[in-house]
Amino acid sequence: MKRRLRRRSKTNSLAEICLNEAGITNRPTVFRKVPHGTFAVYFDSADNDQGADLINNVRSHDVTIELYEEKQDFKARRALEAVMDERAIKWDRADTVWLEEEQFYETIYTFSYVERR
Repeated sequence: MKRRLRRRSKTNSLAEICLNEAGITNRPTVFRKVPHGTFAVYFDSADNDQGADLINNVRSHDVTIELYEEKQDFKARRALEAVMDERAIKWDRADTVWLEEEQFYETIYTFSYVERR
């Protein structure tokens, strides 16, 4: 009898970790069906071009988190910011804007980090 193993991501994005700890529903890049309430999508571009001779063991990440809210959710924003502060992430936040076509508020967070593998 074969056991079916669950596939697990080998590495979680720091964006995903922060959003999960803040209790915010999230996905990389896009939701197939838009959820109700507050949710986020994140983008994590990585360059793997650093490290010791002939070994690429340092990866640079540029992360963008797009936080969407049906109505302004200051609690979610504070929770995400607190998690990033606890992890000593130097982050930037753009002004919150109303997206008329989508009928959501959007707040964009950006940060960069380096990962040694």
